[in-house]
Amino acid sequence: MKSGATETSYQYLQEYYQFPENVFVSHLPEEIKKSNHQYKILWAHHAYDQPVFLNFDHTTVDYIVSPSQWNKDQLIKYHKIPKDKIVVIPNGVANMFSHSDQKTKTMIFTSIPYKGLEVLSKVIPMIHEYHPDTKFKIFSSMSLYGPSNDPFIDLYDHLKTLPNVEYSAAIDREELVKHYQESAFFIHPNIWEETFCVSMVEAMRCGAYPIITDIGALSEVAGEKNATVVPIEGESTSKGYAVTRNFIENFATACCSALSYYDNQPEYFNEVSKIISDYVVDKYDWKKIAKQWEKFIIHNISDAPPSDVTSVAKNQSTMNKETMDNKNSSELTYNPIDSHQAVFDDEYLTQAFSNVLRWEESDKEMAQGRTNFQLEKFIGLNTHNLSVSFEHILKERRIMATGYMYKLIEMKEKVREFDYKWEDKEDKTKPLMWDIGGPGGGSKKLCWYDLDQLELTHYLKSSEMEIRDRLHQMEHLDKMLDKLVGQNGGTPPTREQFLEENQEYWDTRLAEQALDDLMASQTGISGANLQAMRRASAPSMVDPRNNMKEGYLPMNKLLDQQGRMEFINDLQGKVMKGYEKITGTDLGYGAAIKPAEEKKQISGKGFKEE
Repeated sequence: MKSGATETSYQYLQEYYQFPENVFVSHLPEEIKKSNHQYKILWAHHAYDQPVFLNFDHTTVDYIVSPSQWNKDQLIKYHKIPKDKIVVIPNGVANMFSHSDQKTKTMIFTSIPYKGLEVLSKVIPMIHEYHPDTKFKIFSSMSLYGPSNDPFIDLYDHLKTLPNVEYSAAIDREELVKHYQESAFFIHPNIWEETFCVSMVEAMRCGAYPIITDIGALSEVAGEKNATVVPIEGESTSKGYAVTRNFIENFATACCSALSYYDNQPEYFNEVSKIISDYVVDKYDWKKIAKQWEKFIIHNISDAPPSDVTSVAKNQSTMNKETMDNKNSSELTYNPIDSHQAVFDDEYLTQAFSNVLRWEESDKEMAQGRTNFQLEKFIGLNTHNLSVSFEHILKERRIMATGYMYKLIEMKEKVREFDYKWEDKEDKTKPLMWDIGGPGGGSKKLCWYDLDQLELTHYLKSSEMEIRDRLHQMEHLDKMLDKLVGQNGGTPPTREQFLEENQEYWDTRLAEQALDDLMASQTGISGANLQAMRRASAPSMVDPRNNMKEGYLPMNKLLDQQGRMEFINDLQGKVMKGYEKITGTDLGYGAAIKPAEEKKQISGKGFKEE
């Protein structure tokens, strides 16, 4: 496909995520204005100062998604967009782009001419003087913008006359792959502020090392230490930066230095090439980007319907297949082994660790110590008073945030200790004697690099679950606090209000305890159980999904014999259905054999199917 990054981003994203029917997403504010969808999202691919933002009114959209933090900051600064209305979700890179270690001494440029092609035409002769064996691949034209008079034709003709230059107009992405894979460097002397730069990320995914300018989001997207960044020099104009001669010379020097590394330290270059490729896979994979979009939609548009059933089913089917494949491939490794194999088989440790990580993705997906249901019902409803509830939730959030920060510090300490321990050890196949607790700590321990590394990796992965858990809980606690602030007239409860309402709180609490004791004496059910069931069946605070689909009998019915029997039968039914669903055995309540019928019944009571 020869289309630009904006169009292809939609296509690749839709392979993994379909927007709900009531959500409209566009990169053009004018198109959004025409939409009659319930929710409107601007996918801000264009920079803040582009014509599409002329007279832009952010009140015409519900949310804005920016591909970079830099662009988000500019939109906030120049268009006065509220911070909570705009979120950063990067673009991704297609799977067709993959790393190759078969590099040649080639530099590649694949962008629109006005983004630095003229500067490049002046840089190439300077590079050629010191590295005459360097090849240049240039794929650039205005063809993406339709038939028109191309003002850069003379520049294209000039480039063709330069030594070792292979010039061509824009080509299909599928064709670009092999050129990226052959090229050791991606050069982009950009004079325009980029909001992301998909072409750079595609090149990096293939292992091409980027040499770029420091304007816009380029360095942010490339990542720290993953590129050579040359500071721009010159005057900012309506046609980009009018760069100085000194900048051109600095950019050429940076390119020559990188080429010298390529010549003199090929092993080092290959390592760097693989590192930046892995960085892109980890950060800009479209599957991961789709997950970010899905999370954003779910968290901000609570009544949005499920995205696309076919797509979800397809992904689920793929996941199940992968799970089965993993099961089949690793089944034998769970068989008992002898002690000799465990100690001396170099492959066994790797196999064992892969089995440890077998359910890692599911673990990440499911990780949450306390669900939103628990947070709402058993923390948020722990009081019957707004200011006291606010204080109670605030305290829980403070505890959660403190634990989060301590965990981050602990993780950093572990990493620094590992780096410090092994930084001066050149031969890491040999052990070192380490003072437990640090130098001078007393007892000593013999340490091996590969085992320490494995231990650190496992610790960080385990810690990641705890971090996810705390962030998830803090996020929902924040939503609960926002809800209470809204009910309080838009301002948080004050200390004075909290003290004034304490009498009301204790009056309610003591009455509730007395009522529970009374009900317990009448029904034989403990007060604690009655309290828990009452909270569970109460309306949700924030997320309607936290409503119980089947509640419990009102307390007034528990006082007579018939009511008690109805209540007991209802409890028995809930327990039996739980056993049925887990075991798959029909015990008389039909949960295992009539899931569709059960859903229909629930839906008929006014609850949404989930």
